[in-house]
Amino acid sequence: MKFNRYFYQLQEDFRRKKRMVLFVGAGINATKGKHLLWEDLLRYLFDKAIRYLSIERSLDNEVLDKLKGAMNFSMTGKGNLQEQFELHEFINREFPLIVQASIVKKVLGNSYTSAIQDFFYGQCNKDLLARVFRDNYSFSREKNDGDNEYPFHTLYQLARVILLCPSIEGVVTYNYDNFLTEAIKILYEEREDYFSGAELDWLNRRENFRVHDISGSLYDRELGSNDLFVYHVHGFVPSPSQVIPSAGNEIVLSMEEFYENSREVYSWQTATQLHFFSHYTCLLAGMSLSDMTVQRMLHYASRCGNEDKIYYLHAGNARGDDSHARTYETLKNIKDTFHLENGVVPLFHKDGYVELYRWLGETVSDLVKNGFK
Repeated sequence: MKFNRYFYQLQEDFRRKKRMVLFVGAGINATKGKHLLWEDLLRYLFDKAIRYLSIERSLDNEVLDKLKGAMNFSMTGKGNLQEQFELHEFINREFPLIVQASIVKKVLGNSYTSAIQDFFYGQCNKDLLARVFRDNYSFSREKNDGDNEYPFHTLYQLARVILLCPSIEGVVTYNYDNFLTEAIKILYEEREDYFSGAELDWLNRRENFRVHDISGSLYDRELGSNDLFVYHVHGFVPSPSQVIPSAGNEIVLSMEEFYENSREVYSWQTATQLHFFSHYTCLLAGMSLSDMTVQRMLHYASRCGNEDKIYYLHAGNARGDDSHARTYETLKNIKDTFHLENGVVPLFHKDGYVELYRWLGETVSDLVKNGFK
């Protein structure tokens, strides 16, 4: 079986139009050729911090090259791989990502946020997303049956689901970028090139639909009937053409920031997450449940109780039926059992993330075509 029985439960929740909220992490931006994940950001920032320190401490180029090689270690790399691997393991052991983030914040100082902005928007922006979507998913694309590349596939499918599913009332994101918001806007503005029939009829009835990135002091903005809010609970870094919100828009990345965030039990960020986890059907996508903030919110929600389900989307990436693939799937099953005992319903697709999000998109599309019956 390619997916577990819980997929049918989610399908039924969509059909019944249960009030839903999406919780999304960096994994929704995953795509070939781009490095937009959380660990990619940390690697970029830590490398930048090391270069700053190298000037201050007069590190020679040979040491810098060894550090860079170790941080970007690959078994297919060049040079002394054993030496690089040992240094790579030392960095991972002595400088876990959360510690790297704290060093980065201290070293980069006021350029901390602008460095994050450079990292994301130097790789992706609305124009790039519009071109990728048009070339790969629009009705006007040039069809190539031999092409099995699906750039920004998760982002594309989630944007479709959000637009087509009337019961999705909000999005909570742990990402700093605006890529999901821009993806939604692209598909809505150019809907005739991505939707047809009942889907297009529904979107045309969603007149004046608007999606907003919410952070800082904007959290109490009035929500209109045609508005969808994307809540940036770890802070928001907009594109360079926009002003970075200041009031209440603290970036949560370093160890100190996570600790401060956990202390603010009455903050809008905490209240928003806890409210949704406790009163809505929630769908977790592109994220790891090892995140401290997510763990804390799930713990609080389990104590408060929620009659609705919290679904966690994830997929396999080991192919075949050999012992390696079976071992990988066994570990996933052990972890899923743990999640179930803690109130999270795992939706695991054996054939990978492309198939997982294709299933999600097709499920909602079919429901729209059948009037959610």
